[in-house]
Amino acid sequence: MEITIGKRLSLLIAAIYIVVAYCFGGPEQALTISLTFLPFPLALIWFAEPLGDYTGFMGRGYVSRPTPAIFVSIIGWLILLGYPLLPYLARLLA
Repeated sequence: MEITIGKRLSLLIAAIYIVVAYCFGGPEQALTISLTFLPFPLALIWFAEPLGDYTGFMGRGYVSRPTPAIFVSIIGWLILLGYPLLPYLARLLA
């Protein structure tokens, strides 16, 4: 597995989220962010090729064709960058 610029950037962004959570919410908030939010988008970014190659039974359905790794990675980036904006957008819309 090659460590690309995108993977390094995703780790940097994850570290920033943890530091901000620690500064504003304390160690419990940082641990919660680290264990609940960050693993899923980081897995999609870091392991896009193996996750995209998966075919077979999955939950209630069946995956019949592999998904291009770039699409899996894009979904990971959208979650990593978009999820923290939700509270801000909710405040604007309320």
